Amino acid sequence: MKRIFHRHRSMLVQLAIGAFLGVLLLHPLTMLVFYFEFNEELAAPYSNALSFMANRLQTSTFQELVPMNAVFAVLGAGLGVVIFFYNRIIETEQRRAQWLERELNVNLPGLIATGENERLEFKSTLRWNLREKRADKALEQVIVKSIAGLMNHRGGSLLIGVSDTGDAVGISADCETLRHKNADGFERALMDIVRSC
Repeated sequence: MKRIFHRHRSMLVQLAIGAFLGVLLLHPLTMLVFYFEFNEELAAPYSNALSFMANRLQTSTFQELVPMNAVFAVLGAGLGVVIFFYNRIIETEQRRAQWLERELNVNLPGLIATGENERLEFKSTLRWNLREKRADKALEQVIVKSIAGLMNHRGGSLLIGVSDTGDAVGISADCETLRHKNADGFERALMDIVRSC
């Protein structure tokens, strides 16, 4: 509840700042553009932009300024909301990147020792059938289903090259079935499998 209030308060603050800046910046900027565009055509051309703006503010009635300021307040508030949501997206991506950094810094032997659980899954190979000693495309779908399961839950880690008992099998047999027989080729093959589904 407190977090929701904080989120709405943050959005309202951004909205208010945007409205305030809309009136203080957008309105004068529009007046400047008007001055530079139409100064020669005005009945009494002004010597400079500042005198034009001062005259406009002095001669305009409050009723004339309110609708114009309201328009610029709405424009500024809209910009404030856009900035709020942009910041939210950036914060979400930063949290995701921090989580991935933590995942990469995990001690693998310690992680393997904990065994499989709802956030950790082991697969012996990507596509090499250990029983039949041949490449098996059907095993690729098992990997995809495991990734989808982890993504549909709360995320997690999939360790390929580790048996269900936690023994290191490695990826060398998988690499031999690839065009590029190295870790980069393995990574590319894994990404291609995920993209194709």
